[in-house]
Amino acid sequence: MRPKGQSEPEFSYLDRSARPEAFAVRELVDDWLSRFPASAQADWRGRFRSDSADDYHGAFFELMTHEWLVRLGYGIEPHPAIPNTAKRPDFKAVHADDRTFYLEAKSTDGNSSEERRVERFCDQVLDAVASVQSDDYFLDVRIRRKPNAQPAPRAFADEIRMWLKTLDYDNVRANFESFAKTFAVGGGEILLVPFAKNRRGSGGRWGVSCDTALSKLTVNQRFKQR
Repeated sequence: MRPKGQSEPEFSYLDRSARPEAFAVRELVDDWLSRFPASAQADWRGRFRSDSADDYHGAFFELMTHEWLVRLGYGIEPHPAIPNTAKRPDFKAVHADDRTFYLEAKSTDGNSSEERRVERFCDQVLDAVASVQSDDYFLDVRIRRKPNAQPAPRAFADEIRMWLKTLDYDNVRANFESFAKTFAVGGGEILLVPFAKNRRGSGGRWGVSCDTALSKLTVNQRFKQR
């Protein structure tokens, strides 16, 4: 089972992964969804399965909020009509003691839409690097300037392969820093630093590492923050 790609939608990975952690999340979501209003489930599933990270996280937060209210003893009406307005919040919550309120669940990662757009471009660049196979090298990726326009991942991967063919294994092993190369991708600058594997021709994909101080949080760091 391949690991999650940087630009792979969250639901796509969660749905296909055989990891115990992913199975546990699927079981939890199914359990919570069993108590979610049936009339709202089709809309919720569409947003949760979306390739949009905003839709996915928003749907998960809505489901979690609903479960929290249910456990507090509230009955839930989804998308209730409100007098004198066309707006419909996510929930009307009514407690057995007649406490009632309306709730609109929103989630945010603290980034603007432009910042999220740039991060998607960075993810595509890292996936392009990871898609290239090398028998001889690991590769360190340093994003010197983040891309601000849609990159061309396949063209970038082809450019990496052409550069790879120019490298001499013994020379890289002796002085890898002198073979670092900066690529212009999507209006950004990506520095690639090759490291020779201990055994030449050992196969496998690039051992990709990323300079997170200059670029972005790794997937594991982002999950920990969530």
